[in-house]
Amino acid sequence: EVRDALTADLDADIEDLGECFLKHVAEPVRAFRASPVKQYAGGVARAPSVERREKDLRTTIAVMPFLVRSVASEHAVLGEIVAEELILSLSRVEELSVLSRLSTFAYVGRNFSAAQVSKTLSAAYVVTGSLRQAAGHATVFAELAETTEGIVLWADSVRFPTDDFLHGDMEVIDKLSSAICDATVRTELRKSQSAPLPNLQSSTLMMGAIGSMHRATPADFSRARLILEHLSDRHPRSAKPFAWRAKWHVLRAVQGWAERPEDEASAALLVADAAIRLDPFSSLPHTMRGLVHAYLRSEFVSAEASYQEALRLNPSDSLAWLLVAAMHAFVGKGIDATRAADRALQLSPIDPMRYFYDSLAASAALTAENYERALQLATQSLRANRLHASTLRVLAIARIELGDADGARSAIGELLAIDPNYSATIFLARHPGRVAAPDFVNRLAASLIRAGLPSK
Repeated sequence: EVRDALTADLDADIEDLGECFLKHVAEPVRAFRASPVKQYAGGVARAPSVERREKDLRTTIAVMPFLVRSVASEHAVLGEIVAEELILSLSRVEELSVLSRLSTFAYVGRNFSAAQVSKTLSAAYVVTGSLRQAAGHATVFAELAETTEGIVLWADSVRFPTDDFLHGDMEVIDKLSSAICDATVRTELRKSQSAPLPNLQSSTLMMGAIGSMHRATPADFSRARLILEHLSDRHPRSAKPFAWRAKWHVLRAVQGWAERPEDEASAALLVADAAIRLDPFSSLPHTMRGLVHAYLRSEFVSAEASYQEALRLNPSDSLAWLLVAAMHAFVGKGIDATRAADRALQLSPIDPMRYFYDSLAASAALTAENYERALQLATQSLRANRLHASTLRVLAIARIELGDADGARSAIGELLAIDPNYSATIFLARHPGRVAAPDFVNRLAASLIRAGLPSK
């Protein structure tokens, strides 16, 4: 009974000695040897947790069971349920490695520090919290802390109806997950920009690179390439840095920062193919190869084949579904585009690149001529990234089609502030659907001209 009450790595390292005969005891007694948690029973020191974590390209986060502070509550396990749902929600984020409840629930009823979590579970971040219940409602208090220094990065409280939550209303979980994810991304991004690359963990660099390449400023974008190339050198057998390098080249061409877009397409295919060779069973390299074919080469048959292979390997790959939506939107297939976009948003409700998801979903809605939905999604995307040119184009078209000429001109003004030389001619020349669906693309260009974009 004493052994069952102890948790290995938290209380002691425990060695089962089997059944031992003791003096004056007729029957054998099951015995155990307990040693300090800093050592194995044989005296071999543990490897530092940082070394174990260095090999992982994903940031590790631990969600602890939430303490229920209510007295005589009929929902005494509500804190554990909230933690379980948070684990499930955060585990859908590709860039996060979320520890299993079997690991974190060993801390139930214990006092622990963030440093202890870092040492025992090798987690970079820890989520803790508590609940109070009264009159059919519960208030959850949650905070996110960095385990190395114990600094609280985010804290908030949310009130919700208890019965609604227990019957499947996950609004409170979505809100908490989104805030936790945002705070984690901001912290990792800040680290990746403020320290020499060799001094940073790979998980920090990976998330920092993804965040930097999607911030749409030249300085951040350039640093993203340096980080990804550094990760490729550090992890030459990992497909992930090579796959994201393919997207970097695509974004460089799409944003008009490349002198020769065809060179970016060749470079992107080179690293995408390298990623596939390294890990042919991962969906991400195939997704990125499809991205290159669709965005830079307008080869939609090849793009669809790559996306379908990605979804065969991982039917829940939200990024693949999102890019399938974009592919359909390029050629005016509005219904197919919105279906794929809805699937992507459903699979990734709290993705660190949420603005990118909202932007492409807005394009899908625009293609389906659902201008109100396009306006809503584009506005939501721009709140997270005001410098994303393609979202501003969607916003301008949606507003002009809804009769808001002033709002459309305002969006075009923001677009031209980012790229003063942009015109309808450039839009037509760069649009991936210009050959496959010229009538559709010409209609989009006409709407942009009506909104105030120069024709040449």
